[in-house]
Amino acid sequence: MDVVRNPVAIEEVRLHPEKVTIGSQVTVRFTLRSTSRAAQDLLVDLRVHFMKANGSGSPKVFKLKRIELPARGKVELATSVSLAVHTTRKPRPGRHPVDVLVNGEPIPLGTFEVVPAGQRSKR
Repeated sequence: MDVVRNPVAIEEVRLHPEKVTIGSQVTVRFTLRSTSRAAQDLLVDLRVHFMKANGSGSPKVFKLKRIELPARGKVELATSVSLAVHTTRKPRPGRHPVDVLVNGEPIPLGTFEVVPAGQRSKR
């Protein structure tokens, strides 16, 4: 999936595993490529829409990186998101959309599915 937004493009998106159990983690990896003719100062964050008990989503933003991307340059970014039970957040089964925020502008990356701890993750 290649998504082009001026002045950056998101390429080579990978959410692994696509089906993950409560208590484990999902890795989000993508390439950010500049489509600009000038260097850019970028603040890149990851936003995961966690499923709430009532079935609605609740976004959580994870800070990734502040980078200066050269003209036509690219950088690979990756992070892991824990699906452990926390006092402030309890993962629930269902589809969880993921966006990358580039200077606050959301760009959809895809989704992963959370399944109960008794089921197996797809590796």
